[in-house]
Amino acid sequence: MRSSAALVPGRVTIGIPLYNALPGAIGAVRAVLDQTHRSLEVIISDNASTDGTLEAVTAECGGDPRVRILSQPVNLGPVANFEAVLAAASGEFFAWAAHDDLRSNDFVEVCVGALRGAPGASMAYPTVGHIGPDDAEWVAEGDDFDTVGLRPAERVVAVCRGMHRNAPIYGVWRTAQARRLRFDGVVGEDITEMMRASARGEFVRVAGPTRFWYRVDPRKDYAHYARTVASFGTSPASATLGYRGVVGRVLATALELGLVHGSPDRVVAAAAGMCARKWGAFVAAEVGLAGPYGAVRPLTRSSRFQRWLRGGR
Repeated sequence: MRSSAALVPGRVTIGIPLYNALPGAIGAVRAVLDQTHRSLEVIISDNASTDGTLEAVTAECGGDPRVRILSQPVNLGPVANFEAVLAAASGEFFAWAAHDDLRSNDFVEVCVGALRGAPGASMAYPTVGHIGPDDAEWVAEGDDFDTVGLRPAERVVAVCRGMHRNAPIYGVWRTAQARRLRFDGVVGEDITEMMRASARGEFVRVAGPTRFWYRVDPRKDYAHYARTVASFGTSPASATLGYRGVVGRVLATALELGLVHGSPDRVVAAAAGMCARKWGAFVAAEVGLAGPYGAVRPLTRSSRFQRWLRGGR
C-alpha cells in the first residue's frame, strides 16, 4: 500500500529493511544516523527476525526521535519489507539502506543537493565502491551513468552501458518517483525497473570521492540469489527461472522502451551488452557455449543463443 499523506519538503527518509541482519545492521544504522543532512527520518522494518536483530537495533537507536521501528509479526518476504519502509516514508526524498552497506556522513547531503540542482532528475547517487568478502578488499568501481539532459531512449542506453551491479538503486530518490517502482520478487527485476525509471526521469551521478560502499561476494551465483528470493515465498518460479528468464526479461523491457521512446535497436543492443557483462559466463554455460561473452555481437547473434532464449537448446 502506498501512503497518500503529504510529503514533508526537504526531509529525507531512509528506509532500512532488516531480517536476521546481525552483526552488520548496527554499523549500517549508525552510518545512517550520522548523516550531516539535518531533516532526517529513519524507518526500520524488522521482518520477524529470529536472531535478535529487532532487540539489538531497538537498544542502539530506539530512543532517537528521528527513528521509527516497525516490527512485522510475520515474515512478509523481502519485497514487501522493502515496500513497507517506502510506504511509511514522510520525506520528499527517500533512500533504501541495506543492512550491510556503508555510507559517508555526507552521502544524503550531496545527493539531495544534486537533485535540487536538477529539477528533472528522479534519483542521485555518488561514486560507489564495493567491499569484498570478510572486508578483505575495498574497491572503487562500477556503476557510472549520468543521464541529465538526455532524451528517454538515450537515458536507457546510458544506464545499460554504465550499469555494473546496480548499486545506484540505493541512491537518493524523489519519493514520488521511488513509489513508481514495481517489484514482484523475481531475480533481475531491480535492473528492469531501473531501466523503466530512467525513461521516466534523469539520474544524476555525483562526482567526487567514494561515498557509498556495498558488499559483494563473488562466490554467490545466480542460484544463490534465486533460492534466497524463493525461500521467502515471493516468487518460487525464481528458483528455476535461470539466466534465460532474466536475460529475456531485460531484453523484452529494452524492446518495449525502445519502441515507445525510439531507437529500439540501440536500446536492445545496449541491454544485450549489459547482460553479457553481468552474466556472460553463466549464460554461456546455460547455452552450452564455451567461455564468457563480453561483446554484444557474439552473444546476441549466435543462432544457439537465439534458440536458447526462446526456450530451446
